[in-house]
Amino acid sequence: MKHVAGIRGFVAGALVVSVVGVGGLAVVKATGGSSSASLFVAVTPVRVVDTRSDLGLNSVVSGTEQDVMIVSSVVPVGATAVAMTVTAVDASAKGFVVVRPGDATGKPSTSNINVSKGETVANAVTIKLPTVGSGAGAIKVLFDAYGSFTATTELLIDITGYYEVASVGSGSSGPAGAQGPQGEQGLRGEQGVPGEQGQRGERGQKGDIGDRGVPGDQGVAGEKGVPGDKGAAGSDGALAGVTCLDQQFIAQFNGVWKCAELGELRMAGLIGTPASVGTNPPGDTQLGDWSYYGGSYYGAYDFTPCNLDRCILMLIGVTDHSRCSVSGSVGTRLFNSTSSGVSRGGYIDIDFTLAVGQTLDQFSALTPISIQVLCGQGIVEAQNPPITPA
Repeated sequence: MKHVAGIRGFVAGALVVSVVGVGGLAVVKATGGSSSASLFVAVTPVRVVDTRSDLGLNSVVSGTEQDVMIVSSVVPVGATAVAMTVTAVDASAKGFVVVRPGDATGKPSTSNINVSKGETVANAVTIKLPTVGSGAGAIKVLFDAYGSFTATTELLIDITGYYEVASVGSGSSGPAGAQGPQGEQGLRGEQGVPGEQGQRGERGQKGDIGDRGVPGDQGVAGEKGVPGDKGAAGSDGALAGVTCLDQQFIAQFNGVWKCAELGELRMAGLIGTPASVGTNPPGDTQLGDWSYYGGSYYGAYDFTPCNLDRCILMLIGVTDHSRCSVSGSVGTRLFNSTSSGVSRGGYIDIDFTLAVGQTLDQFSALTPISIQVLCGQGIVEAQNPPITPA
C-alpha cells in the first residue's frame, strides 16, 4: 500500500487505492464498490464549507448529520472520490467529527477528527463520492459530543483534489533482462554509538517482618505535677427560694440577687432639610419644623437641640447613651456611631463639621437630612414579682 500525493486519513470502506504509474500521474483503483481505475486530479484548495460565515452549512450541532454537495465547478459530475482538508474549530465540548459518503447509512463506526473543548484540529480526508442515487456527488458530516445534543463546533472543509475514472491500457509483459554482474562488497561501516542505558527494573517484593525486639528498660518516673488552683467557693444560699419566670434570669442589684430581664429597645430619630432652620429664643439658630419620631426629646440643660453646626440628642428613659447606636446622612454623606464628630455618653452629640465635613448651611437648602438613634437598656430588674415556692 502506498500513499498517493501525500494524502492521509482514509476512512474504512471509503476508498482503497493501488498505484499504477501512468505518465507521472497517480492512477488508483477503487475497491469499495467499483472496479474502474481512477485518476487523481490535484486542484488549488477551494473552501466549500465555513460555518463561521454560513458557507455551505450554517452550524454543526452534536448528533445531527448533515449533507454537503461536493460536485460543483471544482469537482465535476462523475467524480469517484474527493480529497479534502477538514478542520474542527473551537468545539464547545469533547467529541469527534465523521465524514462519509453521501449514500452511507446506519451509525458511523469510525472518526476522522477527535477534538477536545476549545481545540482547533485539522486532518486530510479522502472520501468516496456516490455517482448515482439520492446521495450522488455529496458527503455527510457529523459532530458527536458523546451523546450531547447541545454541543457545537465550527467546521471548515477545503477541497484539494478529486478522483475521476481513467482509462488505463494493459500491454503484455516484455521478456526479463539479463542479470547484471555482482557489485563489489562495500566497506564495513563504523561501529554504532552505544545504546542508552535500559530502564531500572521493578522493585523487589517486601521482605518478611523481622523478629520483635527486646523491650527497653522502663523510663524514670516524671516529677509530681503542681497542685491546681483552688476551686471557687460555693453559693452562700442567697439564691434559695428565688424563682423567676422562664424569660427571666437572676442578677445582682445593689448586692441583692433578684429576677432580671433585658430592657426594651428604644428608638428615635428626626428628618428634615437645612431649609427647616428657624429662629428660637434667645436668638439661637435651630432646626425647627422638623419631623420627630419615637420617644425622644432634644436639648438638655444649656444645650441647643440642633443648629447648623451640631445636634444634641437624648432619648426619654435612657440615662446612659454610650450603648446607643447612631446612623445618619446629609445628602450622600453618611455617618455612624464610630464616625469622627459623633460622641455618646449622657447624651449624643453630632458635630456636622467633623461628621460630614461641613456645616449644614454649606449644603443645598433642600438637601435631605436623617438621624436615627437605637438604644438598649441592658439588664434591668424584672417588672413581674418573683415566684416564691409554697
